[in-house]
Amino acid sequence: MGEERDANFKIPDTPSASTGRLRYLIPREANEYFFGGNEDIDFVQFSKGPRPASIEAVVELQMVTTMGEESSCSICLDDFEVMTRALAMPCGHSFHERCLKEWLRRRNSCPLCRFSLPTAE
Repeated sequence: MGEERDANFKIPDTPSASTGRLRYLIPREANEYFFGGNEDIDFVQFSKGPRPASIEAVVELQMVTTMGEESSCSICLDDFEVMTRALAMPCGHSFHERCLKEWLRRRNSCPLCRFSLPTAE
């Protein structure tokens, strides 16, 4: 019985034999570079990666004063001076203002715990 199953099994000649078209797991933007804009190729669309935090969410963040108790900015890794003003995420983690604002221009999450702020549209 096992021999009958193996005799009927056929490996397809192409990755997507049902359509006769190849599927490449690369971003659509690479079509022009790799394939010269070939329209006969199906592509899988990937997400564009992390999205920046909305300006409104960044403006609403609160400034706090650090006590300098062996704490540091986890983005630049510099120690906080005693009584330094820092920008705090809603999750409670604090960072240098310039460091956190630059971070949030690239992604909408806390660098330590990944707490998410609303994204820019």
